[in-house]
Amino acid sequence: MSDLLVPEVLLADIDGPGDDFHLAEAGLRYERMIDRMVQGLPVIRGGRTVTPLGELPLKH
Repeated sequence: MSDLLVPEVLLADIDGPGDDFHLAEAGLRYERMIDRMVQGLPVIRGGRTVTPLGELPLKH
């Protein structure tokens, strides 16, 4: 997984598992993944950045 995902979303040895034990077993920190996606940052290595969620126009 470390070849595919950015290091910020991977569970480090010193990190606790957080609230989602299923993803922690896979070595992932879902909070960091969601934070990056909301900010428009990639979670996949070589991925592109996109417009942060807060900056998208509202649909009426």
